[in-house]
Amino acid sequence: MKIIWGQDPHFFGPRDYFRNTLIIKEVRKIAKGRVKILDFGCGCGNLTLRLAELGYSVTGFDISPLSLDVLKNKIDKSSVKKSIKIEDNIEKLQKNVSGFKIICAGEVLEHIRDDKEVVRIFKKILVKDGFCVLTVPARKKYWDKSDELAEHLRRYEKKELMGLFTSEGFKIKRIYCFGPVSLIWHKFIYLPTLLKRLPSSGSIQHKRHHSFLSYLTWLNKIFVYIFYIDLIFMRFNCWNHYLMVAYKKNEEKD
Repeated sequence: MKIIWGQDPHFFGPRDYFRNTLIIKEVRKIAKGRVKILDFGCGCGNLTLRLAELGYSVTGFDISPLSLDVLKNKIDKSSVKKSIKIEDNIEKLQKNVSGFKIICAGEVLEHIRDDKEVVRIFKKILVKDGFCVLTVPARKKYWDKSDELAEHLRRYEKKELMGLFTSEGFKIKRIYCFGPVSLIWHKFIYLPTLLKRLPSSGSIQHKRHHSFLSYLTWLNKIFVYIFYIDLIFMRFNCWNHYLMVAYKKNEEKD
């Protein structure tokens, strides 16, 4: 059994929290209040819930029943039930008449074989002048065992990621590569911990005690500040993650 990102609710930590914090930071630059946001590939809903808590109207989309079950349990225990909708059918998602102002996709596109088709869907369901805010694993040279276990299909190079969106009529507002703390965390904490969970069969044990990262949840808000060091170095295109903000051009204006 391989890890499908977002399906193991116990294997996340401050890096995941930091990535979501960066996405939220970009979202808040775009709009505040009850605008409609799609969390595409929402997984267990860590980002979905945080956006809803900030007052946004959020739809969480995922095709993993396990992940959505975890999210539903979280929603039931939250104070933002009325602000969150869940969708697991891409066809129904595309019939959303009013459209979304913002689509967030944190660590999602690398799992999808036809990523170009997904970008077309994004364009279709965004309102005029809508935005995509996304993160992806960067640089092919950083490919390792964790990519294989997570069933990643690719790591993106900068021009490749930008071209994926500009070829479908988007404009790139901002793109940056973040590290080195994220890279150090991955190489010396995340990856070794992940490999320890792999018995000779190559399967992942989904028991809480197999990962000390599962105990760091309450410390995320503290540890996340260490990751802000990454932002000092974001002008260098040499780290292992990209964040990009792209917007749908208003063709009537253009």
